[in-house]
Amino acid sequence: GEKLNMLRKKAILFALVFVLALAFAPGLLPVTAQDDAIRVIPVTGEVVLGELSPDGRTLALYEIGVMHGYEIIADYLPLRLVDIESGTVTELTGPTDYVQDVAFSPDGAILASVQANGYIYLWDTASGTEIKRIPATRTIGQIEFAPDGRTLITRSGGLEPVLLVWDTDTSVITSMLIERYPTLNETLTITVERTNYTYIEMDIAPDGSALVLVTSYDGILLWNLADELPVTLRAGLDQPRPSIVSLAYAPGGETLIFSDRDDMLHVWDITSASDVQTVPLVSELIAGQPAWTPDGSRIAWIDAREQALVVLDLAQPDEPQIIRLPMSDYGLRGGRSYPTLALTPDGRQVVFFGYVAGDTGGENVILVFDVGG
Repeated sequence: GEKLNMLRKKAILFALVFVLALAFAPGLLPVTAQDDAIRVIPVTGEVVLGELSPDGRTLALYEIGVMHGYEIIADYLPLRLVDIESGTVTELTGPTDYVQDVAFSPDGAILASVQANGYIYLWDTASGTEIKRIPATRTIGQIEFAPDGRTLITRSGGLEPVLLVWDTDTSVITSMLIERYPTLNETLTITVERTNYTYIEMDIAPDGSALVLVTSYDGILLWNLADELPVTLRAGLDQPRPSIVSLAYAPGGETLIFSDRDDMLHVWDITSASDVQTVPLVSELIAGQPAWTPDGSRIAWIDAREQALVVLDLAQPDEPQIIRLPMSDYGLRGGRSYPTLALTPDGRQVVFFGYVAGDTGGENVILVFDVGG
């Protein structure tokens, strides 16, 4: 499905990136000595994804099952909660199907996960136990909590991208958002013209009233939940070729922050549909998706050529903080996986995970960098 294809494409892309990183001599980016302010948390698994809780204290971590062809590797299955301060790892008690995506409720008390078996699960993060399960579909590619902490929105792929709005109290779908057209002729025409059209990313407005979507044609859509159809904020291309690699609402809901494959960060006004600030990301080969603080003031990314972590204050875009990634120290390597970053809300810590471990029998690590703020 869409999730499988996207992960395979990403895996191939980032494997190539790291091959290039090793093949070329160091580039123009100056790299500081390794920062001593780092914590190392061992975890079981080879290729992992996760999400940081709203308070920045807990990482929900899960294995990317598709990378193993969904071979059942029992030690890799459990969804885990990692305390990034103490390093304590708690395995959730419940189903063992591979997780597709996770989302914390705004208060961090509940974790929602969508599984490969076609259920949405709600977990109590304090006890690590299952609260309830909601029958869903097996095509969900992304799940997000709305600000009210009760509503979930899921993004599905396939030939007809669908957004579903769920009431977690009643386990009922309250709304189904699909791009519908007045006539069958128009529907067929658009379907034929837009092959492989889907949504590849979404974010929910801070007030919960709207969604912003990135399409596989590199367009940006704004969908007010009370409206039947979305509004195009940025026109797409004539064929599938997404360049936007990460997108989110900034606080207040009036601007968006997104980065593209031209290594530019955009702060974008929704009303005027135009840039209010652009910042070149000082790197020739960016690996993975950049991460930023909820207020959009700090951004972090990985320079693949230098194998370095870059942290930038948008108020001082010419003064990046650069930390060499200690890959060889911890048996880490680039490969089938790709790195994932998360910034704590105060911008003082970067959580780094997702690499394939070296020849360590399925052991991996989470690195937590203290980067000030």
